[in-house]
Amino acid sequence: MTTPESESPPTTATQRITVKVVIRVGDKVQFEESKRWWKVRAVSDDGNFAILTSPFNLHKTVHYTIIDNGRGVRGPDDRIFSGGYESDDDVNERMRELVAGEIAVSKRMSRCLPLDIAKVVNA
Repeated sequence: MTTPESESPPTTATQRITVKVVIRVGDKVQFEESKRWWKVRAVSDDGNFAILTSPFNLHKTVHYTIIDNGRGVRGPDDRIFSGGYESDDDVNERMRELVAGEIAVSKRMSRCLPLDIAKVVNA
């Protein structure tokens, strides 16, 4: 028999927990604050980083975001002029740079967003 003191407090709608979501290359991801769908283009071997892109047809290029699981955030890289994320070769080179520590997810608060994944559609 449990006593009221040993019971855990009730949860409320404002409490949050961190949930690890498994994503793989080819999956599509949607974040809480946007209706935009992002395609997973690369995931580091240790699962710390993922690079996602979304078409930007007006300029015939892509938007990109990098997931940093260690910090629980996503955002652009920390370079003023990044090397590009359009082709598979570009994305693989950026992933190599991330893993090597040559680039990182921007730490500027105006560019860095919480990692709030709303939906994942497996490839």
